[in-house]
Amino acid sequence: WDPLGMDSPSVGSHLLLVKRLPGAGSGDFFVLLQKRSHHVTEGGTYGLPGGSLSKEESVWNDELLPKSLKWAVRWRAAVREVAEECGAGEGQGLAKVRFPRMAYSKLNLSLRAFDADHAELPASLMQRPTLAGGQGLECGMGRFSAYYFVHLLSLKVAREWRPRALRPHRWEIDETSAGSEFGYVWVPLMELLENAGRPLMPGGFLLCSWVRNFFEEKGSLIPKLLQLPGSRTLRPMSPLADEKNEELSDTDCDEHLPSLTSTGSSFSSSGSSFSRR
Repeated sequence: WDPLGMDSPSVGSHLLLVKRLPGAGSGDFFVLLQKRSHHVTEGGTYGLPGGSLSKEESVWNDELLPKSLKWAVRWRAAVREVAEECGAGEGQGLAKVRFPRMAYSKLNLSLRAFDADHAELPASLMQRPTLAGGQGLECGMGRFSAYYFVHLLSLKVAREWRPRALRPHRWEIDETSAGSEFGYVWVPLMELLENAGRPLMPGGFLLCSWVRNFFEEKGSLIPKLLQLPGSRTLRPMSPLADEKNEELSDTDCDEHLPSLTSTGSSFSSSGSSFSRR
């Protein structure tokens, strides 16, 4: 995602992938960062996996859409981008990246099914989000809008997963960076929260401007989402619930929203409720 290199407003969606060491305390959470190659904006800095919404996905940011639908598409866009940037990795507990068709009849919108060939990610990413009920964090920067989702990986996956970009997308990442594995590093969360604007250790590297802005503006919310000791837990929200008009129970959500790994399935909406076809 190159927001500073674009002339028109853009929308980006990113994943804050977090792992925790066994028996760790609040200071032992680690965040996955990628080193940006010199072929992209702010090359040589580090960012979070993710990128721009496609033209087809961007239509779903219409102000007339229920908030729940907009967040669902932003999550899907984030996972799609991460599939491109991390989907050639190896490890346990991975799954193919597939998305069912989406439709919203009120505005005659549809989003075709998607199958990322050869891309595998931690299987938990193929389910609906869990932290904060799937509601992400919005952090704009000038005319650019960016959405961030916090996702805590399971212990087994976190220990063995070695992310790597799909071959057509490796030009975006500096895979030769010293101290990294295919351009990826795990950095302590507290280091990012306390020193986002300064060189980070190890290596003294810098964050790209929009990720630095995110940690400076929204960083205090991350411990709450992870339910770290001493932080106030955020009230979970249904990913299919609009704040005022469309509150659904967990049972309703499970019934109406299929897993993103569903094959040959779709889900549609004529208003606020989803139904399988």
